[in-house]
Amino acid sequence: MLSAVCREQALDQLRHCDVFQPNRDEALALTGQRTVEAIDTTGAGDVFAAAFVLGTLSGWTPAERVRFATLRASLSVRQFGGSLAAPGWHDIATWWREADEELRQDYAFVVGLLPSHRLVPVRRASATLAAVSERG
Repeated sequence: MLSAVCREQALDQLRHCDVFQPNRDEALALTGQRTVEAIDTTGAGDVFAAAFVLGTLSGWTPAERVRFATLRASLSVRQFGGSLAAPGWHDIATWWREADEELRQDYAFVVGLLPSHRLVPVRRASATLAAVSERG
């Protein structure tokens, strides 16, 4: 945990950044939180970075890039599996269909990327080690 002064100084420096990609420990330290509600954060940063690059290549604004990257990373931590939990287009299309109107407006730039053909969900591997460890 950072002291309040260190946190304030770090956040002040971040005002000069367009994008900052903290890892879990850095994010917790900067927000002053002790926990995050996630099933498995393995690979979330990689998913975020890949989505951010896709947004860059698609010519999106920095805000749109961060929104899309955050969406993909947040979908990836909902299940076990590291890279296997990375959301595919089916996952994003499902999220889009279930999103409320305000979110749809905020993420309208995604519509052009959603495939028009029927999407099939990706079968993911079972997280056997995590399941065994949870049994104690």
